Amino acid sequence: MVLNQNAAGYSFTDFKFALRARWTTVVLLGAILLTAGSYLTVKKPISYRAVSNLAFAEDVQAIPVFRSSTDVRPMTIDVKKQARTELMSGVLFLKVADKYDLPERWQMRNRAATLERMRRQIEIVYDPKADLVQVIAHDDTDEGAAMLANAIAMEFVDQKKFEARLKAEERIRNLNFELESRREEVVSVEGEIASLRALENPPVEQIENLRRGLVQDAHLIRSLEAKHQLAVIEQREAAPAVSLLTKAVPEETALVSQRWYLPTMLGLLGVALGVIFIGLFAVRGTQLQIAANLKNTLDLHLIGFAPVVSYPLVRLKRIADKIVEPYRYLRESIRKLPAADSSFIQAISANSDSQLADVISNLCVVMAEAGSSVMLIDGNLRDPQLYKLFDAANHPGLSDYLTGEMRLEETVVKSRKNNLWFMPSGPPREDPSSLFSGKRMEDLVYDMKSRFDYLIMTCPSPLSFSETGIVAGIADHTIAVSSYQKHSEKTLSQIKQSLESSGGLLSGVILSQSIAVPIKKKPAQNRREKALA
Repeated sequence: MVLNQNAAGYSFTDFKFALRARWTTVVLLGAILLTAGSYLTVKKPISYRAVSNLAFAEDVQAIPVFRSSTDVRPMTIDVKKQARTELMSGVLFLKVADKYDLPERWQMRNRAATLERMRRQIEIVYDPKADLVQVIAHDDTDEGAAMLANAIAMEFVDQKKFEARLKAEERIRNLNFELESRREEVVSVEGEIASLRALENPPVEQIENLRRGLVQDAHLIRSLEAKHQLAVIEQREAAPAVSLLTKAVPEETALVSQRWYLPTMLGLLGVALGVIFIGLFAVRGTQLQIAANLKNTLDLHLIGFAPVVSYPLVRLKRIADKIVEPYRYLRESIRKLPAADSSFIQAISANSDSQLADVISNLCVVMAEAGSSVMLIDGNLRDPQLYKLFDAANHPGLSDYLTGEMRLEETVVKSRKNNLWFMPSGPPREDPSSLFSGKRMEDLVYDMKSRFDYLIMTCPSPLSFSETGIVAGIADHTIAVSSYQKHSEKTLSQIKQSLESSGGLLSGVILSQSIAVPIKKKPAQNRREKALA
């Protein structure tokens, strides 16, 4: 179990570590799109662009079409939009392909591949300013581009001519059918009149009505004959509503350059998509992933997070819950570590930005407030830091006791917090390792464990100084403190191996992170600290 550190303000750090942990995803997406862009650029060499222009008659801008026999509101079809659809039809393309033998010319395996290539190379555009439909063709040669554009345009015009001729012939057939029907009807009426006249008492009124109908039919037949003659003339001169205004000329084709920018743009797009993906989906699980990686890699009992504010908790009267809660989690985890009645815990620094002194001093404050007696010893004789946090002098201290210059009682300082005592490091010595390996060090540990529930000593990294390994050999547990932003599994693994070679045990890792929390203090004369906002 790992305490959620988001309340301590780790969101940006989580994103950075999520990005670091999944940088391969970002690189992979960028590489895939970069490769795709390069492939498209290579597969689409320098080509030529040819244009053929089609013009439409002004009286065919829109054609009314009734959607049903009972609908009196016709909808109109834009002829130019309809023409664009017809120009991109597979039927028209295949006619051109067969007519100009394009599969063999392009060395395509079948008609389907030829059709697919034509769809890639042909573009139909309507120019509203010039009121033209443009057939744009691309090809590797200027002659090929011009031929393809003209072939599509002329085949479309020929198709429209054929449709216009069929339409005229259909009108002639309809007129012929109606003429024949009217003439048959006239013959039938004349026969009926003749039969009525042959009667002894012919019905005069009925005969007169039939004769008036014959007159009307005669006029209608003459009208239909005139329309028929006109339709025959129109059929001979049938012209489509579209014409080829200008043909594409090879000398006037435009050169289309390679899209050199495409790989770069797609590569950057892939990187951006990867970063967005991590920001949206991967940040939330970063902490759990880090903890799981450390546990699986190092086989640790304790993994926790420690927020560090600009003011040490040992100087504060009251502490905000969002700051102290992670330390309470660490305190409970330390209690569960296997140990006797008293525990000697060594806290070491895993990197230069670990903030070891702040983290351990804050942890000792929380442990002491829970009722445990705690002795904190600064074992870093080379670069002591703890005395600054406790507002104490660095002398006398640990080095003075280990050399026999001072008694134990003279080196221990009572802190402002109940149950918390502190021992500074003392002045630096030439050979700290010899001091830690002496009998007085063993006596110190024995004496302190008999008096306190917890004896905690801070030491530098074992990868840099040998005395840390000596202390690890006599400590019950060693906890490494590392910066959350700069922690390295490789470094922590090396520290664990170094401690084990000295007879020590790396039991846990604490990841520290500085957060900005405003601290308000009362006037100096009150000498009291105010709680965190």
